[in-house]
Amino acid sequence: MTFCGLAANVAENFFGGHMKNEQFDNTNNNTNTVDKPKMSPLYIVLFLTIYLILVLIAGQFLWNEVLCKVTTICKPMPSLLHLLGLILLLDLLMPRMC
Repeated sequence: MTFCGLAANVAENFFGGHMKNEQFDNTNNNTNTVDKPKMSPLYIVLFLTIYLILVLIAGQFLWNEVLCKVTTICKPMPSLLHLLGLILLLDLLMPRMC
């Protein structure tokens, strides 16, 4: 699963705006589905931004504090943008890592 797919699945599972909730009441009419209210796109963008920032901060911490101290070939990441570029590059080169 790619990074974009993962973020989309997280947002879809968290908000679930377009999913239908089935209720089985043992009747033969087709009115047994209820639409959930849809979330605003602003909330989805805000959630994905917070998710991306948390992933970048955790990734930079793990890279600098764990990987650089365990291996001798890694240098510390100078900024979050370097880590974002590395994540995007790996996502483009190997889109189905999971």
